[in-house]
Amino acid sequence: MDAPHENAAFLPRHALADLRRGLKSSRVVYLVGARHTGKTTLVRSLFREGYCDLDDENQLRMLQSDPLGHLQSLAASIDGPVVIDEVQKLKDLALVIKRIVDEERRFGQFLLAGCTNMFTLPDSADSLAGRVWTTQLWPLTASELKRRPVSRLLDWAAQSEPDLAQIAKPENLLRDEYIDIFLRGGFPEALGMDAAARAQRHERYVDMLVEQDAKEAIAFQKPAVLRALIRWLAARTAAEMNVAAMTSALGVSRQTAEHYLDLLTRMFIVCRLSTWMADDGRHGVRPAKYHFLDTGMACSLRGLDASSFRIGAGAVPLGPLAETFAFRELLCALPLQHRHFRLHHWRSVGRKRIDILACTGDAMVGIKVRASRSFDPKDFAHLDAFEKQGLADNRRFTGVVLYMGDQAYRFGARRFLLPLSALWSPVDIAERQGAP
Repeated sequence: MDAPHENAAFLPRHALADLRRGLKSSRVVYLVGARHTGKTTLVRSLFREGYCDLDDENQLRMLQSDPLGHLQSLAASIDGPVVIDEVQKLKDLALVIKRIVDEERRFGQFLLAGCTNMFTLPDSADSLAGRVWTTQLWPLTASELKRRPVSRLLDWAAQSEPDLAQIAKPENLLRDEYIDIFLRGGFPEALGMDAAARAQRHERYVDMLVEQDAKEAIAFQKPAVLRALIRWLAARTAAEMNVAAMTSALGVSRQTAEHYLDLLTRMFIVCRLSTWMADDGRHGVRPAKYHFLDTGMACSLRGLDASSFRIGAGAVPLGPLAETFAFRELLCALPLQHRHFRLHHWRSVGRKRIDILACTGDAMVGIKVRASRSFDPKDFAHLDAFEKQGLADNRRFTGVVLYMGDQAYRFGARRFLLPLSALWSPVDIAERQGAP
């Protein structure tokens, strides 16, 4: 049975540290993420003055009529940054902001918030190039929901000598408890709802996305196609993209399908995970993976509940959801690692797979995710195959298998078996690489 959840508005957000860092080192900070992830709550908790909400028609019209004069007047009347929420509603604002911050080159002049990454578009990106610090706010992670520090698992694994003693004892969860985490997802307003209400909210979310947000982002022509694509991706999270199957299912051209796929990426509904390519050009199978970035919404759109995963004939495979969950926990933690990591996946022609491959300057971390409380030693064969082929490009390579069991083990040199809950276990790392 669904239990009430504490008020998510008061949960600590790990992105806050990155946002504050941006305000101290950039003239413009852009807090961006999917709708209803808590952006407004976060910025209003920091700054009460100088706040413009472009969802307010009066404020939107005021900025449209005289953007330069209004923003200059607002900036002169407050000590902190000018905060503009729902900034994607006024795309021409980038040129006005550029003029202001180029005249006064101090840091922290503007804090923008929006649900579309408008600065990946050529016009906006060029106008504010080198002036914007982007902080991404995702749906709540397990670490945030459990009030734990940001996961440092990648920094731990990339050390010269990772030691299991550095990881606090992971929480022991049963299979059904993991499933409940996947079903709830991380959208703050949906967490305290029962399964039926949560499903209805996710359906309304998709309606808003298609009927409002997408139309603001692009010249939008085919809402039914975008709605169908969202459902198609929800059913295939963590899968390699089959473009031919996608275009056939949607009944549209490849160009149209890829255009909408790019839109959903910029709106933080899905994330593209590219395949790894070694420095000498060698690679595995090419297709990228796409992860649906909230497992709760993915389940709702597929009509899944706890009974869908009961072991037996017809049970829905749990593996893709577990993999997407692990990927998103690591993705959200990337800005606060001491090292700079890039995430990929890898699959050999011989069907060996690494679900998540984290690459930094002198180290690589390969991760396999296993949706089971038991362990299969063959999982390490996938990690061993990658290293034996020399694809790590002379970097230290650490292999990790995440599973739903409760014990952590070391299996030889730089090979570890960890509970999935290690993703939110505090880590004590003596070796510190780079700036926090």
